[in-house]
Amino acid sequence: MRQTGRSPLLLVLMLSALPTLGAAVEPGGEVPRGYVRLERSGWAWAIPRGSGPPPEALSSRITERLVSIRRRLGRSGTISPVVVRAAHRTEFRRVTRELGGRDPELFVDALAFPTRGIVVYDAERLRSNSIRRAEVLAHEIAHVVLGEAGAGVPRWYHEGAAQWLAGESLAPEMPRLLRRLAAQEALYTFAELPPFPPESQRGTSIYYAQAHLFILHWNDRFGSALHRKLLDRLARGESLEAAFVAQTGLPLVEVERQWHARLAAGHSWIGGLVLGGSLYQVLALVAVVAFFRERRRRLRALSRMSRQEAGVPVDPRSYGAEPSDPEAPGVDDGGAPKEER
Repeated sequence: MRQTGRSPLLLVLMLSALPTLGAAVEPGGEVPRGYVRLERSGWAWAIPRGSGPPPEALSSRITERLVSIRRRLGRSGTISPVVVRAAHRTEFRRVTRELGGRDPELFVDALAFPTRGIVVYDAERLRSNSIRRAEVLAHEIAHVVLGEAGAGVPRWYHEGAAQWLAGESLAPEMPRLLRRLAAQEALYTFAELPPFPPESQRGTSIYYAQAHLFILHWNDRFGSALHRKLLDRLARGESLEAAFVAQTGLPLVEVERQWHARLAAGHSWIGGLVLGGSLYQVLALVAVVAFFRERRRRLRALSRMSRQEAGVPVDPRSYGAEPSDPEAPGVDDGGAPKEER
């Protein structure tokens, strides 16, 4: 997903996908109603019938990133992505719904459907900045590349790895906020995070920042070559947790726990207090809310364990899962996310 504007709270996704190493590449996803397909090197445009082709410079940029990311991840490619150029917001929403996604939030201007090999973007919203437009599309194509490893790629890994591969920068206040949450023992583990980011722009930004920073921590500790080894194992049907142990000898939850401790150790209350103005107030409010949400979750977990010991049946909703939304992005027949943002 890509948010609009240059807000530092926004995080996007970008990447690439091109056939290399002589791999057999299948055509990407279907072309929406009213669109025609224009083939490029290893991928294709889908443009409104009767419209002119997108700028060649943009096509070249997407191709370059596609090749680069595939090489970086060691992925030969099995799908040729289709990039759908929706002329304006109304069409962006229509195509998204036609492809099985829900109505995109106002701060979203691009989406990917990884298992179907499709990226959709709002051309009107991204027209003013050609460099940013290319980055947004590369970010979303990254989801298609990561999705080729199968349904075992968790959503948080999708988001964190795509940001790293896209060369995105963390908003300056996000590391400080995450350190503060870790110091309060209020930072959620990835096992507790929802499969899809919150619907608010702020909540989505925090979700992305946590995933991004953890992937950067992985790279510092284990080297970036770890990703291609993990994706190879995921493509063979292993879970991320099993693949991580096999490659590093360490449980993923233990590495995450150590990372939380490292973040907490780097938190400075003095540094936080000198942050003036509304930004500090907002961050403090977010930290307090997150703290009490975590405290409530832990109390529920303790209550659940007590009832289990007493032999009382446990309602799965006690885990804090929200009721399923029939219009929300779900999973396809292969069990992978339908809609990546």
